Amino acid sequence: MQATILFLASSHHLRAPELYASISRGEAACLSPILESMESPATCPTSAINASSIFMAAACNSFSQCLDWAQGTPEPCEALKEKLVVAYGAHDWVAITTADGAVRHCLRGHKAKVHCVAWLIPSRFLVSGAADGQVRVWSINEDGSSWTCSQVLYPDTEEGEACVNRLAVLDGELIAAATTLSVTLWHCSIKSGPGGRWTQVFSTAMPPAQIPCAVALAPLVRRRGDAPHAELALLIGGVDGKIHVWNGTGLRRGQEGCEEEGQESAGSWSWRSAGALTGHQAWVRCLAWRSLREEGEGEGEGVMVASGSQDGKIRLWRVGAMEGAEGIRPGRGEEEAEEAGEGEGRLRVEEEEDDHEVRLVMEGAGCRYGIRLDALLVGHEDWITGLAWRPHGYPDVGKKRQSLALLSCSMDRSLIIWRPEGARGAWTPRVRLGDLGADLGGAVGGNLLGFLGCVFSETGDRVLAHGFGGSFHAYECDRRAEGGGGAEEEEEGEERESRWVPMPFATGHFEEVSDVQWERPGGGVGGGRYLVSVSKDQTTRLWAVASQTRRLHEMSRVQVHGYDLSCCDMLPPRRQGPGDEEVWQEHRLVSGADEKTLRVFDAPRKVLGLLAALAGIQSAQPARIETAYIPALALSSKAVGVTASSSSTVAHVQGVEAGAGREEAWKAGSAVGGGGLGKEDAEAEAKARARVSWEGRGANPSLLEGELVDHTLWPEVAKLYGHGDGIMCLAADPTGQIVASACKARDAETAQVRLWDTGSWRGVGVLPGHASTVVQLAFSHDGSLLASVSKDRQVCLYAREEDGEGPRAGAFRPVQTLARAHKRIIWSCDWAHDDALLATASRDGVVKIWGRQGEGGVMWRDQVLPVLGPEALASFKPSTSETDAVTAVAFAPRLVQGADVAGYLLALGTESGNVELWTGTKDKGKSWRCLLAFDGSLPHAGAVRRLRWKPLSSAQDGDEKTSLILASCGTDHAVKIARIRHLVHLNHPPPRQCYEDTLNIQILLPLPRTDAASMRRLCFSYPSASIIIVALALVPSSLSSQRIPSFCLREASHQGILRRRCTPVLRTRMRLSVTTPSMAAQPHSTTTRPAFPAATALHRASGTILLLATTEDKASVNMLQALLARGGWEETTPVDASSRVWHRPDGPQNVFMWQITQGFLRADWLDKAWLTAHPSQRIQEMIFLSRHAAASGRPSLTIHPIGNPGQPFAPQEGARGAHGGIPGRCVPPSPRMAPLFRQLHRAVQDAGLAGTFEVTLEATHHGPWHMHPTMFVEIGSKEEDWGREDAAHVWADVLDKNLGLSATEANGVRIPAVEESKLVIVGAGGGHYTPKMNDLLRHREDVLLGHILASYCFTGSEEDWKRGIDEAIEATRRAYSLPSENAEEEDGGKEETRVCVYIDKKAFKSAPRQALVQYLESRGIQCAFKENDLN
Repeated sequence: MQATILFLASSHHLRAPELYASISRGEAACLSPILESMESPATCPTSAINASSIFMAAACNSFSQCLDWAQGTPEPCEALKEKLVVAYGAHDWVAITTADGAVRHCLRGHKAKVHCVAWLIPSRFLVSGAADGQVRVWSINEDGSSWTCSQVLYPDTEEGEACVNRLAVLDGELIAAATTLSVTLWHCSIKSGPGGRWTQVFSTAMPPAQIPCAVALAPLVRRRGDAPHAELALLIGGVDGKIHVWNGTGLRRGQEGCEEEGQESAGSWSWRSAGALTGHQAWVRCLAWRSLREEGEGEGEGVMVASGSQDGKIRLWRVGAMEGAEGIRPGRGEEEAEEAGEGEGRLRVEEEEDDHEVRLVMEGAGCRYGIRLDALLVGHEDWITGLAWRPHGYPDVGKKRQSLALLSCSMDRSLIIWRPEGARGAWTPRVRLGDLGADLGGAVGGNLLGFLGCVFSETGDRVLAHGFGGSFHAYECDRRAEGGGGAEEEEEGEERESRWVPMPFATGHFEEVSDVQWERPGGGVGGGRYLVSVSKDQTTRLWAVASQTRRLHEMSRVQVHGYDLSCCDMLPPRRQGPGDEEVWQEHRLVSGADEKTLRVFDAPRKVLGLLAALAGIQSAQPARIETAYIPALALSSKAVGVTASSSSTVAHVQGVEAGAGREEAWKAGSAVGGGGLGKEDAEAEAKARARVSWEGRGANPSLLEGELVDHTLWPEVAKLYGHGDGIMCLAADPTGQIVASACKARDAETAQVRLWDTGSWRGVGVLPGHASTVVQLAFSHDGSLLASVSKDRQVCLYAREEDGEGPRAGAFRPVQTLARAHKRIIWSCDWAHDDALLATASRDGVVKIWGRQGEGGVMWRDQVLPVLGPEALASFKPSTSETDAVTAVAFAPRLVQGADVAGYLLALGTESGNVELWTGTKDKGKSWRCLLAFDGSLPHAGAVRRLRWKPLSSAQDGDEKTSLILASCGTDHAVKIARIRHLVHLNHPPPRQCYEDTLNIQILLPLPRTDAASMRRLCFSYPSASIIIVALALVPSSLSSQRIPSFCLREASHQGILRRRCTPVLRTRMRLSVTTPSMAAQPHSTTTRPAFPAATALHRASGTILLLATTEDKASVNMLQALLARGGWEETTPVDASSRVWHRPDGPQNVFMWQITQGFLRADWLDKAWLTAHPSQRIQEMIFLSRHAAASGRPSLTIHPIGNPGQPFAPQEGARGAHGGIPGRCVPPSPRMAPLFRQLHRAVQDAGLAGTFEVTLEATHHGPWHMHPTMFVEIGSKEEDWGREDAAHVWADVLDKNLGLSATEANGVRIPAVEESKLVIVGAGGGHYTPKMNDLLRHREDVLLGHILASYCFTGSEEDWKRGIDEAIEATRRAYSLPSENAEEEDGGKEETRVCVYIDKKAFKSAPRQALVQYLESRGIQCAFKENDLN
């Protein structure tokens, strides 16, 4: 395989013919001089906006192997050894950090939570495994600036996707991945290129009783010189408490005769089962090995393997070569050896009769290896969750050797470093770290659990562990403490616990981050000195820039709650209080959670002292509370050190209806923290009261987890009651006088917005207007307007009333409602800095810009209240994906100008994690355009929840005049901050003809793969559009250049071409036409598109449609031949040796026909096999050409979806239905079924076969199992019917027209989109051939079809039929890309495309029918019994 590079060349440019001529001659060397001679970027406009990452933070996932420290010297970039050493999984991405915890890179690609990470040697490569069933190999580029995924590996599991929960690597050559179903090994067969090329060499399925929980690869003999073999041991710890051992032998190329009976061989490796080690009484959770031959430790050579179990014990196993019949030298552990069971395995397993030391004997290539129990370590009181051996040496100090040491961590909240006494002495716990009674950070529940993983640093003088709550805990060996003797004393075994001191490391949230907010400006304070974030991990955290390091650190754990936090806002500083009692109020926070109460917090003196000492944030400190702590059974923090003057701020206030005046605020007693405390509360208060000096910590300003929990909490000073459900959003007005809040709601009364006065903390008003949950609130910057957006798709505007003296505090009234402002839920809104524009963002993927109405408004008491215009000034969709929901918007705090910027700057975030910057003006009719789409580590790996621009300071420095700072948070647990820089406007006007002229793609002759890889990293775009690299793709090396055509992409507007770097053209809408290969001579001529190979680099955006046939089915072969007979098909590379593949290149759809040799019913995961062979493609749907068999023998043409609804769901792994598929599961149905059925009906009549063949639907039944939309099209019902050519040609004609296969046909039947107000039907009841559904589809052209459940699907238990109808509905939703849960509830019950269950009333008796209807109505699903009900 070789790589082909596509170039976009401007046809009018003088250099284009020369460039094309050079490329046509294949002279790659001519490319660089031509590029260098083109116009300099300084003479033409470039993108005026660029973004760089300032800060990223997220906690570690709660999995045992989710953390790793790089070992070995990275090559060839020496700088990486100091920069990037720690990798950990955070949600579904991988974080790469420095030794002090600063996150530098975010590796995105996994679709589910990352469970394990492991560095390869050299440490320029990383491996990660996740719950999406993928193992990804990552590689860093030469300068260390970016990471790429070089290969995706899929474990070999017969049951499909399985969670990858453990990884093991060896010398950068082997990767082992353990899933819940199997263990798979890959070998690095080609080491050139980024990450190498990995091929599978071994896989073994694990039964449910032996689900792997740990895996390790230990070398017995490494391949050296001409030695033909390399011996390995694969150890698998399972839930059965055993360690299953496999022996692997690696052979040189050309070595033969390695396969023996019982061996599994692949490539240059052969593997055999050697049995199992017994002794543990519970699950084996972790395994770690260390070679002894390089140390010379102990007697003889070998490998030491440590295993940890849920029984709280660690066992050390010594593996070594055996001489003749003699066992390896005996050691300790006689009493444990007696507990060993018989070995297991297909080959030779021995247990010594005379000496019970040897547990297992492995037969290698000319050598026998014995495994014996060397030691039993008892010291932990709970599960052993992690093990790590100290590395071999000090890379920075030559070859100095470190003594043997083992690190273990446990759920008992302790870390232990074990070492032997002398060469063969007993193992003892030499150092115990952690505190059995201390908090480990995280939410309240996270404090009650322990450590999940641990690692040594490369030099062995640092230890890093992570807790169940995602927190990191680092310790460093301080050899200068107590006059330590350094390494010499350490080698003598005199290591003392006092030498290990705790060190700060990274902190972050370990659940979805719901909201972020900067410090608000006000009262002469510029704001933006720190950032506050709230999360569903039930914590609120404060991030500030340290004065010394100029980096952000977590400097306060503001709130640790008992409910998931959903929103927050900082109150602007202001003077408050009557007359002489007026005081300066700042650093106040209001937060909302999944409870009915708002909570108000005030920064204590201890935290303000910390911010002043470490971040240089000076604050006025009137009478303030000293600090706070969390009582044992409380939901929030309690004040400590309340003085008489500050006690008035500690109040619990009940919100009241506006004007009611029924409730009075009541104050809590001033003796907070007084008598009556329990033992736990007294200890917590004592910790909080302890004096801590923050001075002198400037060089290392990060705080430890214990310090954050014990010393940086903010006291709760008020509770606000009044809402009827969990708080959804809140906002504070710019004056700091009013807080508006809203909660989850299903009716208009609960959906009212409530207003609170910040002086008395009393409710001062309720604002009606919405019928469903209000999602976001936004005050205008002058405080006169309040905008709200909701799940009912409305935008409501409220204006502040005025009296004779000016605006009245808290007096707002509704002035405008924009009904159905969007088609779906409105997720976000924000005002421009001058309040002239309001932006709204919705699930429908559209951002709308609304302007203030120029004249007029709403009259109220001789006052004109402003309103928005009835129509949006502009609307647009994200450039990265037009189907992506927009979940957050935020206007920049000022106008910006630059080469490509002139006007307002708007940031938007999407459900897929993308962040884009758009610019435009408030002039109606003027289009908004995308300036920049974040890439690299800047986008989120999950939905963006909030975007916040940092407020501008009153005196802007030079940096603030040319840059802005944007904070974001998302469902990926991450808080990110980016710096946006806009450049000086260029004097040269843009040459418009460069962009509006026809652009032609040219294809470079095949280059070597290494050259293609270097070009991929180039990814540049010349400003004059002279040449833009568009894409890379693989083509067969034998492909002739004459067969590669040229394509012409005509761009309607120049604005999209430089929308973003790298692949700008792919981000825009384009028309596809065809040019002759002689582009240079005839740049604008078009002809019929020539044939092109199946591996073309230009894939259609609609996705791949697979037509599947099988040689075992007569009807399938008949339909396949009928389709091939229509012409235009080209046979291309098969998926495997036994299959055949054809491609139809001349139609608008990307259609492939794949013939396999096995039957369909049990051919599961064909889509996965296709994507493995074609990783760059995306499957749109799968259509199986099949036969239909029926006892009636009536000729028929049938269509049906597949699945096994109503069958008892089998929770055990490997369950299969009687006719294929998974019991109780449904495959997503093809959205093409309804239009195909109607076309088939007409085609049968036109062919004169209406009296011969019956056209009918079938209910959902049989397998196989796939993840993509699927349907079966069939010929039935006897063998003589399966071979009828007239029936096959009818199907070929229908598929030709429906898919648009022929160039003479139209584009085919387009799968309807969600926005078209279509109705999707799920059938329930009736016979297998569903006569009621047949009639409905014939009469209603607007009805689309999902799954059909016949009456026999409802004959089982209530649980089975409920699960069946749920599965059918959810699979249908996935097929039509509809919201999968509570769509009607979230959208206010007005879903554009809805799923309706069409019930055959006569098929059910009264009681079962009522039970079905009641169940569907409880889920909010519409039911219908007759056609009129669908209207």
